[in-house]
Amino acid sequence: MVQICNYHRRMEPLEELADHVRRLKEMEAQLPALVGRARQAGASWTKIGRALGTEKQSAHRRFRDVPAPVPDPPWRSAGRQAR
Repeated sequence: MVQICNYHRRMEPLEELADHVRRLKEMEAQLPALVGRARQAGASWTKIGRALGTEKQSAHRRFRDVPAPVPDPPWRSAGRQAR
C-alpha cells in the first residue's frame, strides 16, 4: 500500500515510517530547550508534565538538569520596549 505524505509525493510504507521516525527525533531533540524556556517563564513541573503527557515527577527526572535559558539583561529588554 502506497501512502501520500505531507510532501505530496508517494511514499512506500517503510520509507514513510523512516520519515516519521526522523521527524520525531528532530522534535524530541527540541524538548530540552522548550522545557528550559517554560521553566524560565515560570511554568511548574506539574504544568510541564501535563504538557508532555506525563507526571510531574517524570518530567522533572528527565529534564531537571536542563538549564533555563539566561534571561536578557534588563538594559537589553528595556531597549526593545522603547522601540
